Amino acid sequence: MPSNQEDYYKVLQVDPAADPDIIAVAYKRLARKYHPDTNPSPEATRRMQALNTAYQVLRDAGTRAQYDRERSAQASWSAPWDTEGPRPHEEPDAARRRAPEDAEAARQRRIPTPGMVTKWLVTRLVPLGLVLFLLSPLAVRLVLLLGESPLLLVGVVGVLWLLRQSMLKKRNPQRPPRG
Repeated sequence: MPSNQEDYYKVLQVDPAADPDIIAVAYKRLARKYHPDTNPSPEATRRMQALNTAYQVLRDAGTRAQYDRERSAQASWSAPWDTEGPRPHEEPDAARRRAPEDAEAARQRRIPTPGMVTKWLVTRLVPLGLVLFLLSPLAVRLVLLLGESPLLLVGVVGVLWLLRQSMLKKRNPQRPPRG
């Protein structure tokens, strides 16, 4: 790290041991604050350029590790009396050792909580119930009509099946279609 270069962790206002997710959140927060379109300050452009440069280096694990090594070497040359040394970001092999913990955390996030269930009920079932309530007189007439005409019933079932297949394809385009 050259002596005239700013400390990227200070630019993004994060701890040197911060996770990549924390760095991304800090960058987005500061970018909203200092973007020249929203900040009329003459320093906003310079600050935004510094934020972009810092984020470009710190978002990638390889360039971040290289930056941390240069920063550590610079700190040992410039301030040997500094008791708190820099904490370099972990190397990729440490991330591989942490992978099972990350998988467990992801699994925990997928377990539904009462709030998630309530949100699902409100966003999915309530609108469906409202639509069914409003369309119930038409639905009764349609069911009676479908009972009288088997050809119409086959057509409606075919259209519903095609709609289902298209929805499945949109959700998972790599999955082969089922018979």
